[in-house]
Amino acid sequence: MTKAKIQLKEGISQDKLVSVIIPLYNNCRFIKKCIESLQEQTYKNIEIIVVDDRSTDNSLEIAQKIAEKDKRVIPVLSTAEKGVSSARNVGVNLSKGDYICFIDSDDYVTPTFVESLLTMIVETGADVSAVRYMSVSEKQNKGFKKVFDHKDCDVEVYDKVSAMRQLFGGKKFRISVCNKMYPRRFFEGEDALIHDQALKHCEDVCFLYDAFMKVEKAAYLPIRGYAYTQRRGSLVHSKIGPNKLTSLIAVKRSADMCQEQLPLAYTQVAGWQALVNVEMLYYMVRDRYFDYQAFCDIRKTFKARMRLVPKGERHHLHRRLFAPLAGTLLVGAYKLMFCRKLRACAKAEKTLVTAVNGESQKKSA
Repeated sequence: MTKAKIQLKEGISQDKLVSVIIPLYNNCRFIKKCIESLQEQTYKNIEIIVVDDRSTDNSLEIAQKIAEKDKRVIPVLSTAEKGVSSARNVGVNLSKGDYICFIDSDDYVTPTFVESLLTMIVETGADVSAVRYMSVSEKQNKGFKKVFDHKDCDVEVYDKVSAMRQLFGGKKFRISVCNKMYPRRFFEGEDALIHDQALKHCEDVCFLYDAFMKVEKAAYLPIRGYAYTQRRGSLVHSKIGPNKLTSLIAVKRSADMCQEQLPLAYTQVAGWQALVNVEMLYYMVRDRYFDYQAFCDIRKTFKARMRLVPKGERHHLHRRLFAPLAGTLLVGAYKLMFCRKLRACAKAEKTLVTAVNGESQKKSA
């Protein structure tokens, strides 16, 4: 990692078009604030593509009314309700910008958000840039208490390995597509970046892993520029179920690929996999949700991976949990909660294995 001191110049050249993509679904309470925070950007050459995923409230109407007064706002109605990943892919396909950003419809940004990200790329030659974000609750969704001065800031520049380590194991970048800027070329060609529509939770993990594998340099500004709203009803805070458990697929895929493609960062990615597994197990216990296969996979994974979790990152689990003790306690709690079901599944699995082995021996004889 290197640090470069850059100055965000006033009146930065407006020749590059930046596309900002907002996936929208039933967010009439926050979408206006989100769009307005983009309209107030100091960098004006932007297009704001709002992809509505068949909302059942008046979210789309709000975006359309704003678009009548600002041609930079482009509301788009999705052909069917397919989820946030599909909406982002639609936005990328419709975008015309040299650079692309993503913002969730219940979040908002500082006035210098786009300018800061673009200036970092131009001044440092980075492929991807990111700003720090802060978490706010629904009730706190009133804007930043202070508009931070982004001038004369120390911008941190990372190579591929260091950036991947920070993404999964450090306190920079973070697992979110939304506080970053990506070049257009990342979304073009045979290996173009796409959001996996099969993943309904932690879909950012696979996307970011693929994005940072394309990176030679990544720039990070350690000043808050993005506000992430934590609200009830969002998928992140919903009850555990099949959709949320797709996060196990996402983190496993990234860890397996990293082990082969970028082994120097494998410890951090595998550690993140362990954390997500324990967190899913916590949700399964909390919501009394039974899934035998998921439980077996989680138990096997966290035992193998937890030792790889950097000590400084173990706080990332649910605030009331600590790893690896949390994982051990959760496994015990889950066994007590579903002891009969687990025994029945284990017995059925053993019977099936015995039957398959018996058939194999008969054929070989």
